[in-house]
Amino acid sequence: MLNLHQSPAPHLPDQIMIDVIGYLERDEIAPSVAATFPFQDIHAAQTVFLCKAHVGKIVLTLDD
Repeated sequence: MLNLHQSPAPHLPDQIMIDVIGYLERDEIAPSVAATFPFQDIHAAQTVFLCKAHVGKIVLTLDD
């Protein structure tokens, strides 16, 4: 009997994450950044996010 609650390859999500981290570390892939905002402009960033017209990540930066 097939158990639908048990993954046939439980290690697969872990391996995917390991692979993705490796790609990022080797600069083989990079996230797409739609906009960058300083943390103080979090409300503007949220407005852009809620419009759902962006493609990529909305990044908040922290000032030193």
